[in-house]
Amino acid sequence: MVILSCLLLWLTMPDTTICPEGLHFKEEKNYQEAAKSYLTCYYNDNSNIGLLQEAGQCYYWSGDYKNAKRILEDTSILDNNSPDNILALHEIYTFEKNWPKSIKYIEKLCVLFPKNNQYHRKKAQIYKWANLYTESLFSLYQAITNNPNDILALTAIGDIHYELKQFEKADTIWQKAFNLDNENVAVQISLGKLKFRQKQYDASVAYFEMASKSVDLTNHDIKMYGFSCIQTDSIEKAIKILQRSLQQDNDPEYTQYYLGLAYERKKELDDAKFYFEQAIISGISENLYAYHDGLARIYSAKKKYSLAIKHYNESFKLKNEPEILIYIASICEASGQFEKASNNYKRYIELAPEGNYAGLAKDRIRKIRETRFMKNK
Repeated sequence: MVILSCLLLWLTMPDTTICPEGLHFKEEKNYQEAAKSYLTCYYNDNSNIGLLQEAGQCYYWSGDYKNAKRILEDTSILDNNSPDNILALHEIYTFEKNWPKSIKYIEKLCVLFPKNNQYHRKKAQIYKWANLYTESLFSLYQAITNNPNDILALTAIGDIHYELKQFEKADTIWQKAFNLDNENVAVQISLGKLKFRQKQYDASVAYFEMASKSVDLTNHDIKMYGFSCIQTDSIEKAIKILQRSLQQDNDPEYTQYYLGLAYERKKELDDAKFYFEQAIISGISENLYAYHDGLARIYSAKKKYSLAIKHYNESFKLKNEPEILIYIASICEASGQFEKASNNYKRYIELAPEGNYAGLAKDRIRKIRETRFMKNK
């Protein structure tokens, strides 16, 4: 197969002595003029397919995909196995997001060069962009069959499992990649994100810490790194990481929320309040309810019960989570608003009769009723 491929390449090479002007422009990287010269030479000797192929390739290198495609499609009929033509057409159709034709041409290269993992990985990427994950995985495993230590293919397989939320499979694959090259930053970051999703925060911190020694993490990765630090009680480290992220964050909502959580853990309630408020101002995500929860906790700790109830009510409007009614009822009790407390416990029972706090709610309603009865006795 290798000998055949080399022979095909030799047969399709143009006789450069026929078109010295085209060669001159090509060597100067003036591909547009080179293409025109090769076409002129081809029109003078249309038996030399290589000249037409050179024109198409020069148009391709110049970025003139329209002319490149027109010419290379013609030469691909005359010379169906020219690897340069096939690869150029694959790249052109990939740029156009014409996935069927892109796959058609990269498949030809995979047949011509079945041991070339670069082509199998390219085909897998196109299938992935077309949301054909099974076909993408099949191509990647062909690469792994050729070379079990292909770290690019292993990483790509892990990416697909991660996107499909098949976290255990992603973990197995990425751990194999990490064992092959534990200094690979891309693999370290992938494992940091994965461990964050799996709520294995110690491991997440460890992988992000490795990667951060070699590269500047993206803001998205920094947020996960910072939150993982909070969950492992590395509060000072979390604040330092998140403050750095905040300086260059165009979407600061989660960073502000995580800083609120960090300062809340430190019992620095004014700072926590500030960042929860900032998160609400920035908030556009479905997580907005959590920022109101944070403020409600802060106001409750400060014994500003009316404000705590206000923010829990805002949270309930956004999420409609019955458990929030238990928090509201508890605050009402603490502030002596027993009727409101009883009403919120009753609302909880109506919404979640089998909920985790249904027994507690019933007990508190009974206690409130008994207390009020004793006072009125």
